[in-house]
Amino acid sequence: MAPIIITGELYDVSKTMGDLLVAELIIRTLSFIIGLVVISKGFENYSK
Repeated sequence: MAPIIITGELYDVSKTMGDLLVAELIIRTLSFIIGLVVISKGFENYSK
């Protein structure tokens, strides 16, 4: 079900895996950046 939600297409392994890897990379990068921002904000508040 998740691949349909992410790519908007029916699950076709040969075609969809590339799109899924790109989507996963984007999501991982975004979550990593958000995590860094949250940690830096926490350090700023903690160091005051």
